[in-house]
Amino acid sequence: MEIVRNGQKILLTEWELFQAYEEQKYLYLKESVLENMEDCLPKEMYSKLKANEDYKERSITLFQKYYEDYHMEYDVALKEAIRDSAKKFLDAEKAELIEEKGRNSKG
Repeated sequence: MEIVRNGQKILLTEWELFQAYEEQKYLYLKESVLENMEDCLPKEMYSKLKANEDYKERSITLFQKYYEDYHMEYDVALKEAIRDSAKKFLDAEKAELIEEKGRNSKG
């Protein structure tokens, strides 16, 4: 495939074309997750996770897995990925608090 950038013609290899496709797909999935987080999560949960980059990355990865590998409907895959990722992060946070409480009570 040939593209024109700044007036210069550039010939993309198949690999470069595939990488460009994957990057655009990722950006589209990311935008979908970010635009729907607030609607899919309770307010308190959303406020805890909206700035968490690890959570966002997990949501995007899970969304892609649900949609492409499990062939879930787009909207269902999106909502489930956002909610499942939130549950995993909040469960981990809860476990850390319990562990910390246990250490503090022993000391």
